[in-house]
Amino acid sequence: MPLEDLEKELYGQKRPQPKLERKEAKPSGEPASLDESKLSESREELIEEESSFFSIVRKFSRGLLIFLVIGVVILAGIVAWLFWHSPSSEEIIFKISGPTESIMIGVPFELKVELTNNSNTDLRLGKLILNLPEGVAELGHTPEEQATISRYLGEINSGGFSEQTFSLVALSGERVKKEFKAVLTYTTPGLGAEFERQTKTEVNITEPAIYLDIRTPQKVISGENFEIEISYQNLSDTNFNDLELELTYPPNFEYREASLKPTKSNNLWKIDKLLAQERGNFTLKGNIIGKADSFFEISSDLRIPFLGRLLSVNKKSASIVIAPSPLLLEIAVNGQNDYTAHLQDVLNYEIKYQNNSEVGLQDVILKIQLIGEMFDFSTLKTKSFFSSLDNTLTWNAAVMPNFKMLTPGAKGSVQFSIGLKDAYPIKRLGDKNYLLKVKGQIESPTVPYFVSAEKTLGLTSLETKVAGQITIDAQAFFNDAASGIINAGPFPPKVNTPTNYTIHWQIKTFASDFKDIEVRAFLLSGVTWTGKIKTNLTGSQPEFNERTSEVVWKIDRLIANKGVINQPVEAIFQISAVPSVNQLGQVMPLISETQLKAFDEFAELKTSASDRALDTRLPDDPTAKEGRVQM
Repeated sequence: MPLEDLEKELYGQKRPQPKLERKEAKPSGEPASLDESKLSESREELIEEESSFFSIVRKFSRGLLIFLVIGVVILAGIVAWLFWHSPSSEEIIFKISGPTESIMIGVPFELKVELTNNSNTDLRLGKLILNLPEGVAELGHTPEEQATISRYLGEINSGGFSEQTFSLVALSGERVKKEFKAVLTYTTPGLGAEFERQTKTEVNITEPAIYLDIRTPQKVISGENFEIEISYQNLSDTNFNDLELELTYPPNFEYREASLKPTKSNNLWKIDKLLAQERGNFTLKGNIIGKADSFFEISSDLRIPFLGRLLSVNKKSASIVIAPSPLLLEIAVNGQNDYTAHLQDVLNYEIKYQNNSEVGLQDVILKIQLIGEMFDFSTLKTKSFFSSLDNTLTWNAAVMPNFKMLTPGAKGSVQFSIGLKDAYPIKRLGDKNYLLKVKGQIESPTVPYFVSAEKTLGLTSLETKVAGQITIDAQAFFNDAASGIINAGPFPPKVNTPTNYTIHWQIKTFASDFKDIEVRAFLLSGVTWTGKIKTNLTGSQPEFNERTSEVVWKIDRLIANKGVINQPVEAIFQISAVPSVNQLGQVMPLISETQLKAFDEFAELKTSASDRALDTRLPDDPTAKEGRVQM
């Protein structure tokens, strides 16, 4: 670019020339005037100044250009130096290799990562990271605990070799290919830069090493015993020791027996040895009570020990539907299946039965067993036979003539009633969540052709929750030194003279835990809040709303039996009351009726309680003889 154009680009247009006044030329030979002489000198100085400025600009531009060229040359030299001095991929051999054959789930296998340094440069700070695919773990760990394995290789000298072996096991991913990627990072002498190399391989995962199967009937009758068959086989060429097989039953499943005795409880079996290709199996019996057409599931989990830990390698489950029983039996209490009982309730039970088969059922017997501490058996009303040894009611042909032969499709019902106790049988802090359980069984020795059993049987049960109870006791005192709050003023109260009183709120809980508790009451006319409060409950105390004159105490949660086994929860607050002249000779109201609301966590329902309004009669203060307002 011409220098003039560069100058225009750097500094814009040329500076404007000084505007000189044009004067008429003097005749030739006439000497120049003094002004013309000065003008000539100014022009020469201006030209000289511009020449000096442009000279500086030219020198600066040349210097900047030279600096840039030198920088590019240095950078190119560094890149070239790095290129010639960093080992190439041909000089550093980095590879990963795994088993060539497919791997079964649960069978340990090895991966090898090899590093060969054929370069003339030492590799320093070498670090190897193996990324594990989902469902694969290093022996002694679980897939949830680690997704990568890191190993520090240190320094690999020129001509050096390093081989790392990883012992792994696949615990999931049947019939898939799993990719393993290894990442190598290192530096070289004299360079601060870190280099990285990657390599990867794939491993075929097939089926679990141990076959597991659980077989059950597709349909079972409620309460009727059925058989579960568990079979397993080691499909691999590896011997396994100390295996563990666990079954999970639904909540209402009743275990009866098994051909192989459980190692622990009724659902855990330990298998000491399972040789390559070896088979094993066992059966167990049980029953389940449920509604017709409902589903339940029995699941199994087979675990293998790895370095002191048990890891699951195969899981199976079976779903079963409950078929309608030839003898249908249903129970309801007070017309409901989910009734919640309370203290001193009278429970009216109805048991419905029906012959669903196409044959007559002879000599039918119906039994109902009552289980629960809250039943008051002295109030039982029934037309059945009752045994207090096991609290069982029995109906047979002696009291139900149609039970001699219950014809196909015949149905009917029986009833009984029983009351609940008027108090909870609480002896310990943990005595709570009381249940009333009724178990019903109807049977006949006649067996329809489509039922594989010794007798025709129908079973059912009903559980009824007994709600807990929470109470509030409101008390007022004048002489209350024991509370630590001193009340002042005259008592009996006097017109236009303030007297202090302390209000006590005591909460007790029975047989259930409660949450979201709120206690409320209003201060009445002439009564004010002093702000003095005491409570034995940490983190919660009554608060006063001046706008509404309401005292509110909120409690997040209270455990069962507070105030029954130990001290009740209590809050004390002080008020000041000034009687008016129109209350002369009367008792003065202090606070309104106290209201409590809470939620019963066991019964899962809202509940409430209350206590009377308080006035200057102070029935809970033994020292208060007369509470009428005096002059």
